Order: sequence, then C-alpha cells, then structure tokens
Amino acid sequence: MRLRFPSSLCICLLNLPALGVIAVAGSYCLWEAAATVFIGLLTLDVIWWQGHLIKRQLAFSTFIELDKEWNSREMLDVRKSVRDENGKWNLSNLEGPLEFFEKLASFSRCFRRAARVE
Repeated sequence: MRLRFPSSLCICLLNLPALGVIAVAGSYCLWEAAATVFIGLLTLDVIWWQGHLIKRQLAFSTFIELDKEWNSREMLDVRKSVRDENGKWNLSNLEGPLEFFEKLASFSRCFRRAARVE
C-alpha cells in the first residue's frame, strides 16, 4: 500500500526550509536575499497549484468525453441491439459497450483522485 500525502502537506514541507532561509536572512539584514527566496517560494507554490489544477481539468475533460461517447447515438443503438427480440444475447454487439467499460475502468483511478477534495 502506497502512502499518499495531500498536496498541501507537500507544499508545507517544501516551504519550511525556504522560510528558515528567509528568517536567517532577515536577522542579518540581508533583505535582498530574503526577497529572492520569498519570490522563489511564491513561484514554486503557484507552479504546484497550477499543476494540480491542470491534472483535475484533464480528468474532468476525460470524464466529459466518456459521457459523450456513452450517450452518443451509435452507442445507444448498439446498447439497444445487444439483445434480440427473443431475449438472446448478440455477442458481436456486446463488444462495443464492453470496450467502453474497459476504458472507463482504466480512468477510474484518475477520476477518484481528481474528485477528492483536499
């Protein structure tokens, strides 16, 4: 089992050394160095946040594309024709929905992570 840290905890662990550098530089009146470290720290936080948002956006856009595929006219016709009038399975028509479910299962982990509130 893999241990997962929320992104906010990772940001805190990355920011602690930089905050220490800012405190030391401030105590020696090295304000230029403290400002440089602060700007670097702020840049790191913004990049981390943007990466997190892009990951969520990709997961949700994939979900929307899968929803469009599932509700498309072709998929509706295939799903209706999986059984014939006698109630027997038409295995050749069952292949399309099964492939869709395989694709959905491969993205399920991504969906769970994107929907998780941190």
